[in-house]
Amino acid sequence: MATRNGAMHLSEQLTSFLMQAGVDWALWVSDDGSSDGTWEMLQRFRDSHPTREIRLFHGPQKGVAANFLSMLCHPELNTARPVALSDQDDVWLPHRLRRALDDLEGAGDAYPVLYGSRTWVVRADLTRWRLSRRRAPRVSFRNALVQNVVAGNTMVLNPLALDLVRRAAQREPGQGAEIPYQDWWIYLLMSGAGAEIRLDEKPGVLYRQHGTNTMGDARGALAGWQRVRVVQRGEYRGWIRDNMAALGPIRHLLTEDNRATLEGFLDTLDGTRFERILGLAGLRIRRETWLGTAALYLAAWTGRLARVRPGGLPGLRTD
Repeated sequence: MATRNGAMHLSEQLTSFLMQAGVDWALWVSDDGSSDGTWEMLQRFRDSHPTREIRLFHGPQKGVAANFLSMLCHPELNTARPVALSDQDDVWLPHRLRRALDDLEGAGDAYPVLYGSRTWVVRADLTRWRLSRRRAPRVSFRNALVQNVVAGNTMVLNPLALDLVRRAAQREPGQGAEIPYQDWWIYLLMSGAGAEIRLDEKPGVLYRQHGTNTMGDARGALAGWQRVRVVQRGEYRGWIRDNMAALGPIRHLLTEDNRATLEGFLDTLDGTRFERILGLAGLRIRRETWLGTAALYLAAWTGRLARVRPGGLPGLRTD
């Protein structure tokens, strides 16, 4: 769990960990410089449960994505066990871990597997439950290039998936880029490397909506307008550029087909507006919904999604 100034809601999340049924868990928390009593709350929780492995760390203070990755790549992390990601302000339902582990065990241990699920989206006071949107079953690298569809607060990685994340982090100093969102990066990496991605229809998390969510689950006209503004301000293009820069040094981890798709995607967005539209269509790059895909194409046509190849990232071809 990554924390930063989460004292308002943290107690309920910690209590929900204690309610997990049929699972022997350990808790690692990295705090990114909280000033509201979060660190002291975590210390009290650790000291109240001396028989359980609860480890607290001071985070790198480079954003939430770097904070999560600092734990996933920590040299002392037990890599033989699955790892679940947790937000500081959610509440886990009692079956959350057991159901995820049963699903991962059913998938076997011969290849990397990423588990995710739907959530109950709730108000700050945990009222007004509604199901998060149903995700399309066709998760793919082509989708991951332009969108994340696996909620980070529901992610569980089997040991081979965790190993993949850790190998992806082993790059030379100065290579790659800081990723914008850890969950998008994990989905991009897993789909690109050919891992199995399993999406559970049954929710196991109460996803609390409040004024300081890093990325909420808003719907409707206002949410649509906010996403349009993200594209207009260039933030979306910046996110994709950072993801592409991070993929560059670890493209050897991608399947051959996905390396070709990545190269085609970069070439497409270096082209004219007509080449961008035709290239996206030819590569079958799409977001989850037809409306989202239409917005993607509009962004490419207007130049809001263009020339995302980071400086210093050459083509992937070697012939």
